[in-house]
Amino acid sequence: MKISAVTRCGSGKNNSEDRILIGSRILCNEEFTGEVPPCVIGIADGVGGNAGGDIASQFVCERLSECAPDMDSFAAVNTALLEFARKTPGKETMASTFSGIFPGGRALHIGNTRIYAVQGGYLKQLTEDMTTYNYLRSLGRFEEAENCRRSEITACFGGGSGSFFMPRVSDISSGRVLVTSDGVHDHISTDIIEEILSRAESDISACREIVRAAVEHGSEDDISVIMATLV
Repeated sequence: MKISAVTRCGSGKNNSEDRILIGSRILCNEEFTGEVPPCVIGIADGVGGNAGGDIASQFVCERLSECAPDMDSFAAVNTALLEFARKTPGKETMASTFSGIFPGGRALHIGNTRIYAVQGGYLKQLTEDMTTYNYLRSLGRFEEAENCRRSEITACFGGGSGSFFMPRVSDISSGRVLVTSDGVHDHISTDIIEEILSRAESDISACREIVRAAVEHGSEDDISVIMATLV
């Protein structure tokens, strides 16, 4: 399995709340490129509005790296995070999103990180952002949606309550995929990403260019990108 990944701390921040998971390796504010045996890959984005987002994303990645790809195992990770948070003063509501793919093609998505299929020169979004914005639009409350905080999530690991644990599990066939944190897709369009992919000389250069473009378009958030060829 070929993997290229870049994760960068947001502008003016001391700690990144993003983590990239590649097997047992967890990246924070660094890069990776190479071939690895089939393994879990994904992006965890600690929820910035809740203290301890960086701790939560690290915790989720550590547990998912050893996790069976089934709902009972994912629920156990959530329960463990809630218990850990309750014992961490001031960080009881720590939370993290996660979007990733396990060996065999089982995909886990919760929050507003994203997975895309790369189909020729085009991207197909495979996940739906679990946000207040999308929730309001699904109810036909478009004016409220336009005035809400678009990055406010409605589902995550942790968050101080089991009510936020609403993951979606699906199957993804082999092929090329792109995984991003909201520091990317909240600031640059699919068209821009597709244009970068069309001219990039390699997957790692594409990841770097996507990060650069997000910053140039005003992203001050942590930024994470994975390009992978699944087998």
